[in-house]
Amino acid sequence: MNSYFLRLAYSYDNKYMATVTGRYDGSSKFGQNNKYAFFPSVGLGWMISNEDFLKDNSLISKLKLHTSYGLTGNSEIGTYKSLATVSQSNTIIGDALHVVSYLDNMPNPDLKWEVSKQTNLGVDIGLFHNRIFMQLDLYKSITSDMLLNTIVPSTLGVSRMLQNVGSVENKGIEFNIVSRNLTGKFKWTTTFNI
Repeated sequence: MNSYFLRLAYSYDNKYMATVTGRYDGSSKFGQNNKYAFFPSVGLGWMISNEDFLKDNSLISKLKLHTSYGLTGNSEIGTYKSLATVSQSNTIIGDALHVVSYLDNMPNPDLKWEVSKQTNLGVDIGLFHNRIFMQLDLYKSITSDMLLNTIVPSTLGVSRMLQNVGSVENKGIEFNIVSRNLTGKFKWTTTFNI
């Protein structure tokens, strides 16, 4: 595994935030044509509660909008999956036991990273000096070039081969609320997530 990573973060007046990240990852697990891939991401935030019109609000102690978009790569496959590999076993030929060799993995020089594109849009709200804190997030993730064992014609000498096929989409809404009911020597916090 070989990785290069760059991250730039900027905040202006504790109101406007931006983060840009870039990864360039390489893995010997993949085919000779696709060992490296680039995975960028960007995140933006606006701390509305620090604006002059909300700065001294007694009800809203925190109000933040945030969004992000990024790509991540998956390399969680076994070693040598892009290469032709040979295995051995014993078999009886005639009246004798012989060691035989056979192809147990087809080469795939085009095997590449599985990539997930992730989008998030959310809001954080703190009320009464953050005694009640809520988060609402909308998310969507599309994974493409999935690393799956596919059935191949048996005339190749193997029954399955690891390839980049298919995609899957996940999307949803997540809501979280935390209340700090007691904050003295005896503390009581309640959390609910759906």
